[in-house]
Amino acid sequence: MQKLVLTIIITAFFGIASWAQVHSKALAASDSTSFSVNKKDGWLLYNSLVAPWKSDSVVVGLILQHDRNINWNQEQQVGKIKQQSLFPQVGQTITIILIQDTYQFRVDKNGKCYLRLVSGSIPGESGPVILPVKVKYKK
Repeated sequence: MQKLVLTIIITAFFGIASWAQVHSKALAASDSTSFSVNKKDGWLLYNSLVAPWKSDSVVVGLILQHDRNINWNQEQQVGKIKQQSLFPQVGQTITIILIQDTYQFRVDKNGKCYLRLVSGSIPGESGPVILPVKVKYKK
């Protein structure tokens, strides 16, 4: 019995260590060319895309991570678009629906980006939250 318990503990330990290494490598390799994540407030960036979409719009694609230690119902600054030519002329708020949860993503005229949970609940039971964000807005 002790041998079985020890085997399970060792297997779990290596599984957790492997998971942490994969996430660390993904975070280290993230493309932050066009978007700077708000690390000061605990946001992490797996990947980003900020690019022109047609002649008058911009597409933003982000994969963000944060611990659960913030008020998700209040607007949180997640980062900033780097290229000034992609800033909107006026601030814009875009609704994001992820299965049963609704978020609002706001881009202000200075390129700062904010996120908040409008309805639903943050995903998962514990550990960090990883959110995909894909929005389009008018320049």
